[in-house]
Amino acid sequence: MYSDRPSTPPEDQFDSEAIPTLQRRTIHPDSLKFMDMAKDLLDKPEIKQAMAEEQEKHQE
Repeated sequence: MYSDRPSTPPEDQFDSEAIPTLQRRTIHPDSLKFMDMAKDLLDKPEIKQAMAEEQEKHQE
């Protein structure tokens, strides 16, 4: 390691930076509409059952 480089590991460099989080007011309304539609689809019992079956297949 070079002596002129900072001694902090790479993962520690990101701790000091503020990571921006998405807020609902910064997202376009159409995007919110599609996100809500996707959530409604994923919350359907048929979809949840199919997802559970696929996860079981991959675990075997």
